[in-house]
Amino acid sequence: MGARGHHADARGPADGFVPLVVQDLEVADETAPLPEARSGQAHLLLRHHGWPLGQARVSGLCAMASHADWIEAVRRVAPDVLTSAPPSHAASLSEPAATTTSGGPAARRLSVVVATLGVSPQLRQAVTSLLNQDQPLDELIVVDNDPTSHGVSQRLAGIDDTRLRILPEPRLGASHARNTGLANVRTPLVAFVDDDAVPDLDWARRITEVFDCDERIQCVTGLVVPLSLETVEQVWFEEFNGFEKGYRLAVWSPDRLDVALQDRLSTLAHEAGSPSPAVTGRRGVAFPYTAAEFGSGNSMAFRTSALRAIGGFDPALGPGTSTCAGEDLDVFRAIYLSGGTMVYQPGAVVRHHHRRDYGHLRQQVYAYGTGLTAHMTKLVVTRPARLPHLLTRAPASIRVLLSPRSEKNAGKSPFFPADLTRTELRGIIRGPWAYLRSRRAIRRAERSATHTDPS
Repeated sequence: MGARGHHADARGPADGFVPLVVQDLEVADETAPLPEARSGQAHLLLRHHGWPLGQARVSGLCAMASHADWIEAVRRVAPDVLTSAPPSHAASLSEPAATTTSGGPAARRLSVVVATLGVSPQLRQAVTSLLNQDQPLDELIVVDNDPTSHGVSQRLAGIDDTRLRILPEPRLGASHARNTGLANVRTPLVAFVDDDAVPDLDWARRITEVFDCDERIQCVTGLVVPLSLETVEQVWFEEFNGFEKGYRLAVWSPDRLDVALQDRLSTLAHEAGSPSPAVTGRRGVAFPYTAAEFGSGNSMAFRTSALRAIGGFDPALGPGTSTCAGEDLDVFRAIYLSGGTMVYQPGAVVRHHHRRDYGHLRQQVYAYGTGLTAHMTKLVVTRPARLPHLLTRAPASIRVLLSPRSEKNAGKSPFFPADLTRTELRGIIRGPWAYLRSRRAIRRAERSATHTDPS
């Protein structure tokens, strides 16, 4: 797992991979609970007063290792992570200021939608974590996208909470399911979490406090880290690109960035433990058209009115369609191009269950390739005036995809299977055709529903 942002690895899978559980290490507090040294190795999410600084895999530790031993082990493999939080000795870092916010309870009212087929083993854990947030949700809407199987009701049996609603959506597709949830939301803010992702208990608070900073903020995404790394395939997914987008709070504004807004976000980040101020978000060679810089669909929140204004999620994109993915990138791009400010909040942490075996990993890599060019094709179809601008970005985009030294590929270890890279490229090639096919299927279904509607 090569370095990406503050993300370091001590050894490659072919050196003798040992199953790992992702654990937290608080670098600024010697009294905080220490991780367990399992088989002498640990994959760590490094935190400074709760704020994530980066990830590192360390080895050679015993069960009796002290806080200083852990810090020294991290320093050997990821010195840049610790030096990102001056002074040089991480344990002496200053305490953050007490948290203050500008919004009130009404502004923070949040609903969360989880779309599911009812087959994910993590569904119950995800629901439990959401219901136990330290800032309580107003409601949790679980949309059953396969209601005839009764899988959702079986997995959630015994959970008794009036905030939990289970809604059926028989039309297959994550976008259909999310839109059903969106249509039933009764709060100013709505968030979406996948059924194989488990939010930390302060996730909702970290998401909503960003919206407090400015009414122009229309979308907030969070940091997604692996829930576990128990198979080499899960490590390869992290090398492929993972979901992590860095460890600094970042903001993208369609207009000239308001310095006062950036200052408010910097204060927010500092109060949450960040040693770094808010930064202007990275803009890749195809920004904002690929929209990958903004974050991941595993952890995304919107002002409900803004998401409804763009029509929600495109049912021609995403899991359950021939495009396989891309529905989250599509809404990110639409929000931004409609004038919304976007914020990436790494303090809002979600833990994702990566695919454990090669067959499922290969399917996921193919899906991401297909979804990438599928949602780009949608942009060309619906906004043809953007095509000339897109074409000027094409050469640089191709270099990013193909060059082993590009930011996208530099994190792949020598043991990363070349077959996965080829699989992604096959998906990229197929994406435009997949979108057009899915778009036609959706239109046929809509016409058929209109003709059979007795009203």
